[in-house]
Amino acid sequence: MVQIDTVPNEIWKLLEEKGIMQSSVLLTARADKNMDGVFCDNWIFVTDTDLILLGGIRTGLPSGKEHRFANKNAPEKTKQKLHFMRGITFRFTQLSFSAYPIRTLSDFAVEELISGCRLTAVQTSGEKEKEEKKQLLLTYMTYSCKEGLGEFCKYVSMLQKDGKLTVDEEAEKKRKDKFCPHCGERYADPERKICPRCMDRGKIIRRMSVFFKKYRWQMAAILGTLILTSALAVFAPYVSSGFYYDEVLNPTGTFYGQLLLVLGIVIATRILTFAVNMINELVASNVTARVVYDLKKVIFSAIERLSLSIFTGRQTGG
Repeated sequence: MVQIDTVPNEIWKLLEEKGIMQSSVLLTARADKNMDGVFCDNWIFVTDTDLILLGGIRTGLPSGKEHRFANKNAPEKTKQKLHFMRGITFRFTQLSFSAYPIRTLSDFAVEELISGCRLTAVQTSGEKEKEEKKQLLLTYMTYSCKEGLGEFCKYVSMLQKDGKLTVDEEAEKKRKDKFCPHCGERYADPERKICPRCMDRGKIIRRMSVFFKKYRWQMAAILGTLILTSALAVFAPYVSSGFYYDEVLNPTGTFYGQLLLVLGIVIATRILTFAVNMINELVASNVTARVVYDLKKVIFSAIERLSLSIFTGRQTGG
């Protein structure tokens, strides 16, 4: 089997429910729109007899929360299919499904439009004496899927002509180099090979912490004002409710009848909260501006040290 795009586990499970075994699939690909132009994952499968299109939306949720979405009383065919990956529960909600006999399709092509592309084929119907051919729209896509579905057309033509698939090792290697080997996501920049999903975010935080070391006292002040603000947020409701009814209005209370004292405490608490919030915002905005300035200095000094070929060898906006 040739997988131009790696198929997630929940898609295979959904296909098996429809009677399509993974072992019978020869070729897979993915478009990011369906034939109605709706943005979704539109998976294309080729078997010995059929071409199958399965469109839907794949969503990820924190693991352990699937009970909020899975209906135990629903029929089997409507239950959401869940699997776990990196602590995340994935489900696939089907939007469309269609199948065509592969022997009736030919001349697969990716056609460019003004704002994207579309995958088409020529469908033949009727008997040999009265054959009717018409163009069949299979799916729309954005330009990001154009290359992958172009390979799909090449492999389908090879399958129809030779009856088997021969993998182009060089093209397959170039294609795999554009995807993360761990999660299968496409790199934002194939030249850098940095995957936003698999990158070590803790390492980024450690690298950024260098810029905050010289402002450690300001950071301590921000943390202290946040703690004080939280404490005042807990104290203020107690003074105006529990303390007021239990100690001031109650004849047995310690501060019975001293309304002005309670009023003064409430006003002082509000003023103190306002002052602490103002100090927090002033210090935070000052530190933010200074850190951004330091970061810009480091970035631009690094850019200035690059050779001229770095700029002449890259296209505008790259």
